Amino acid sequence: ELGLALALPPPSVEADLAERSARDGGGELRVWARRFRWCALLSTPTFLLSMVLPYFKGAHALLHAELAPGLTLTAALLWGFTTPVQFVLGGHFHAHAFAALRRGSTNMDVLVSLSTSSAYVYSAVSVLAGIASARAARGSPLQHTALGAGGVGLEAHDPALVLGHHDPVSEHDSHFFETAAMLITFVTLGKLVEASAKRQTSEALRALIALAPKYAIRCVRPSSPGAPPADEAQAAGWVSEECACALLERGDVVKVLPGALLPADGMVVSGSSRVDQSMVTGEFVPVARSEGDSVVGGTLNAGGAPLFVRVEACGDESALAKITQLVGAAQLSKPPIQAFADAVSSVFVPLVLLLAVATWTGWFTAVWLHALPRHYYLHA
Repeated sequence: ELGLALALPPPSVEADLAERSARDGGGELRVWARRFRWCALLSTPTFLLSMVLPYFKGAHALLHAELAPGLTLTAALLWGFTTPVQFVLGGHFHAHAFAALRRGSTNMDVLVSLSTSSAYVYSAVSVLAGIASARAARGSPLQHTALGAGGVGLEAHDPALVLGHHDPVSEHDSHFFETAAMLITFVTLGKLVEASAKRQTSEALRALIALAPKYAIRCVRPSSPGAPPADEAQAAGWVSEECACALLERGDVVKVLPGALLPADGMVVSGSSRVDQSMVTGEFVPVARSEGDSVVGGTLNAGGAPLFVRVEACGDESALAKITQLVGAAQLSKPPIQAFADAVSSVFVPLVLLLAVATWTGWFTAVWLHALPRHYYLHA
């Protein structure tokens, strides 16, 4: 009896990280997949209503039928389909954008939130304004005096008279509900692809960790007072014991049976066999390994004879552990292109907002000062 108890090591940081990453990645993937399914279900009708069906004569007349003064069937359907996409399925974008603005920073969530909110609010105001102007126009004599035949004879060319005209097809259906819905849908699709890539990385990390065996057969050196050090080449005759791989130390000699995984990096001190090291080098055919050759932990003894290996690197110092650490670090860190995108967005978003405000100010001022050609006010 050697009097040695089998000690179980604590779970490694890499294993715990891989487990949590796989669990979180799977949950994140399911969330984004569910959101994308609902976005696609609600956004597809908005695309058809806005971009496809209006080009069919029968559908065009039906979709522009007024359900109420100033409210067409198209506007009602688009508003109904877009609202849950904007506020429910896209709510996380708005929450992240608000959090970024509170920190005094801007990112792509801010741009997505502002663009979709602008399209939605403008469209809603356009529909409500159409309803209000339609009701006002029906009770106002201006609609009869402002427009002549075909709506081109303007009395006194007064923009206020022209704005009193109600044309549900060309004027009050000038909304952009489909823009908000489709934009959120495509961004959600991008998030789904990103979550899928993270999930695959987590599975690859778990597969790497699974390559490391849990237990090894350690050969115990015979020792007696006054005897010379035991020759490692005679390790086949030593006493062997099973131990956890985490208990191996540099200089230990382990026995690797045919079909077993090498528990650590080291050098063959006895035996000859073939080792499948495709997980490290990608070699399809197992390579011959004999006394004096180096081997890598996690590779497979694919030959028919045992190998006796002196441990030279184990635990966090092994090649497999370093590969696992690199994959885990790459998963947690931002790639250079993402850091560059964040840096660009910090300038791009304020610049886009500034240009948008400048554009709106220029057009509003031109309309207010009546600086535009008269025909611009027909469908303003």
